Amino acid sequence: MTARPLPPPRVLGSFASGVVDFADNAWRFLLANLAIGVLLVIMSLVVGRAPAGYLLAIPMILPVAGLMRMAIVQVRSGGARFTDFLAPMRRPWAFLALGTLQLVITFVLWLDVFVGLGSGQLLTAVLAVGAVYLLLAIWSYAVVTWPVLLDPLHDGEAIRPRLRLGLQVLLSHPMRVLAFAVLSGALLAMATAAIGIVVTFGLALIWLAIANFSLALTDRYEGRVTETDEEP
Repeated sequence: MTARPLPPPRVLGSFASGVVDFADNAWRFLLANLAIGVLLVIMSLVVGRAPAGYLLAIPMILPVAGLMRMAIVQVRSGGARFTDFLAPMRRPWAFLALGTLQLVITFVLWLDVFVGLGSGQLLTAVLAVGAVYLLLAIWSYAVVTWPVLLDPLHDGEAIRPRLRLGLQVLLSHPMRVLAFAVLSGALLAMATAAIGIVVTFGLALIWLAIANFSLALTDRYEGRVTETDEEP
C-alpha cells in the first residue's frame, strides 16, 4: 500500500478530515455501518429478553474492528473496500481476545462507578472516581492502539510490539490524546443515545476521525513524517 501523507494530528481537524474521508467513500461506509447497526439492534432485542444477550458483544468485536480497518485504509490510501471490512475476520483470535479484555475491564469499571456513586459512602465514592480515571485511560489507550493493531503498514508485526507502540504514542502526547479521547467518547455516547445515528453513519464518522488522529500521531512518532512534511 502507498500511504498518502497525513495532516498534523489536531483534535478538531481530525473530525473534519473524517467527514471528508466519509464523503469520498460514502456508500461503502454507509453499508458497512448499517450492517453493524442491524447487529446492534438484534443484540438490543435479545438483551431485552435475556441479559445473557450482552455476550453477543463479543462477536460484535470483529465487524466493529472491520469498520475501523476500512477507516484506516481510507485514511492511508483513499480507497477502502469491503475486503478491508472482512480482513479482521480472517485472523480473528487476537482481536477477539483483546476486544473481550477491553469489554470486561470497561464493564467492571462502569459497575464500580454506578455502585460507588450510588452507595453514599465516602470510600466507595473515591473508588468510583478512580474508576472514572481508569476508564479515561483505557479509552485513550484504545483510541491510539486499535488503529495501530489494524493498520496495514503494521500487518507483518507481532501483536505485542503494536501494543507497546500504542502505549509509547500515548505517553508521548498524553494530554492531546486525552482531549481527543474525551471528545470522541462523548460524540460516540451521543450517537449511541440517538440510535438512528450510530446505526446508519455515526460509527463510521467517529472511526474515521480516530484513524486520522491516531495514525498521524503514530507516523510522527515513528519518523514517517519529516520536518518538511509538517504544516507551518
